[in-house]
Amino acid sequence: MYWLISTIAETAVEIAFAHDLGLEIADFAVSTILETDLTDKIAHYRQILAKLGRPSVLHAAYMELSPAAVDPALLRLTRERYLQACRIAGELGISRIVCHTGYMSQIYYRNWMIERSILFWREFLPQLPEGVEILLENVLEEDPFLQVEICQGVNHPRFRACLDLGHANSVVSEYALQEWISALAPWLSHIHLHDNDGTDDLHLDLGRGTIDLVSVLDHLFALCPEISLTLEVPNPAVSINWLKEKGFF
Repeated sequence: MYWLISTIAETAVEIAFAHDLGLEIADFAVSTILETDLTDKIAHYRQILAKLGRPSVLHAAYMELSPAAVDPALLRLTRERYLQACRIAGELGISRIVCHTGYMSQIYYRNWMIERSILFWREFLPQLPEGVEILLENVLEEDPFLQVEICQGVNHPRFRACLDLGHANSVVSEYALQEWISALAPWLSHIHLHDNDGTDDLHLDLGRGTIDLVSVLDHLFALCPEISLTLEVPNPAVSINWLKEKGFF
């Protein structure tokens, strides 16, 4: 296993250096920043990552974006934002990029979503810089099988799955976390880890919610011992202490 800290936490950089962890850069995940001059922000993280010397991850923009968009203009924007993420990752020396599925059950028919997503990613992946990997993250899916079908359909070694355990433990999910892990295991490359109470996407520190994280992590590491995990929490030190207490860190 390999641990990272998301930069959603104010202390992410400090904690990463203190514990020799990677970073998941979330600063470019909201598209508004992508319309500004990114020179200083990119230089800032390039310097940090060079000093840190640990493999890191970039979270691509996601709000309003969808690889299955009906509107051709939105589909073009989605493609451009993902290419922009590739360019930023290249400048930072990052080879793994998290992208959301964009699935919303109230808007997209499931079969349409799967078919269009497969087509989008098959066309997009040849544009990836060599060595870059896409990690497809769940958000509002009721089950793991939409991701499974997309990964099966794309069938590319640099197209993998990211399982956000908090999203999969929300009120929309109809399956236990262990079932999500088992279904996605053949494609599973990365985890977003945080806690909640089974209703909303609360991003609580580990041990502050109701997820049986010991059982979930035991199951995960049994199936995917080389998995990377990002702590997407507000206070990483609290979650790291919990992981140490439970023997996972």
